[in-house]
Amino acid sequence: QLKQKINFSKDLDELLQSQKTAFIDFSSGLYEVPTPMQFLFPKFKGDSHIKASYKKEHHNFVIKIANSYQSTNNGVILVLRADNRQIETILNYKGFLTTLRRALAGLVLTELISWDIQNIGIIGRGDLATQFFNLAKLKYPKNNIMILARNKSKALSITNHLCNSVNELLEKCDVILTTTSSKYPIINQSLFRC
Repeated sequence: QLKQKINFSKDLDELLQSQKTAFIDFSSGLYEVPTPMQFLFPKFKGDSHIKASYKKEHHNFVIKIANSYQSTNNGVILVLRADNRQIETILNYKGFLTTLRRALAGLVLTELISWDIQNIGIIGRGDLATQFFNLAKLKYPKNNIMILARNKSKALSITNHLCNSVNELLEKCDVILTTTSSKYPIINQSLFRC
């Protein structure tokens, strides 16, 4: 239902503006954000964390329960009224809103870069890589967007423009977005040429 409510080709500018406003308002101290709670489940290879926020003087506040299992995200967002704390809405977003927010944040970054972007690189091939690729194609229809991923067959389901190494991606791209759950740096300082 959430996906059906969004028409990315028509709503992208509004979505980007909403993301920018949220960043600015948060940086301005307009949000109350308590310390997140986290449960780790090593036996089950996953975790669960609980986050919340309230924009001062707003009618609602939200509590998000985000669950991850390996590279899969799932969870719910509770929207509650600030005046009487009654539940307004329960969003079973299955990771979609988190993925969308992160992809939009990547696009906001591209707008802040001072140089002309012609070639965009993505490291990864999961939901975030796919979402960012699709949004970047809408925002930059004439730009070349390339992907570097360990699983080339899954990357080919996103685009035919693949890179074979980090070095190739660094040489060809003006900006690179990493979308992996890697525990180690993929782009090392030693790869940069001064």
